[in-house]
Parts: sequence; C-alpha cells; structure tokens
Amino acid sequence: MRTLTEVATVLETERKRQRVTYDDLARSAGLTPVSTRRALQAVTAPKVTTLMALADRLGLEVVLLPKAVAAGFQATPAAPAPALTAVDKLLRRPA
Repeated sequence: MRTLTEVATVLETERKRQRVTYDDLARSAGLTPVSTRRALQAVTAPKVTTLMALADRLGLEVVLLPKAVAAGFQATPAAPAPALTAVDKLLRRPA
C-alpha cells in the first residue's frame, strides 16, 4: 500500500466485514470514535500508534517491508467472478 487511502480502505473493509461499529472499535483501541472514523475514512493521517492500535483490534498487522519485497505482493486480491443469473446464462448460450 502506498497511499493513506489504500491503508484506510483495508481497515474500513475489515471493520465492515467484522460488523464492528466505529464506537466499539474506538473503545477497544483506546481512541475516540471521531478519530477512528476520520482515520478509516482517510480524512486525516493517523499517528503510527493509532494505525497499529486499529489494525491490532481488527486482527491485522502493520508490517514494513523493503520495496522490492512489497512489489511482489498484490494490493488487493482479485475479486471472484460474479454469479450468473438465469438470464445471463441464457444470453451466453451459443445460438
């Protein structure tokens, strides 16, 4: 990840996946709900300690890697192909 927005997106996606509210996440991380929301929405750049606390509470780890190593990792996994509806399947049939 190279931008604040990318970091915030990962944290926000995990928060939503776990169905954790900003208030509950903030409380468990020892932060205010406002600072938590602003960090996860990339409104402000969080302190490193804030980032580490939020990541920890979401079961994530902040890791620093050499750029050459990081280049080998994908930023986000490829999304699975969407499920086809019955209409989509009929349209894909050869005539």
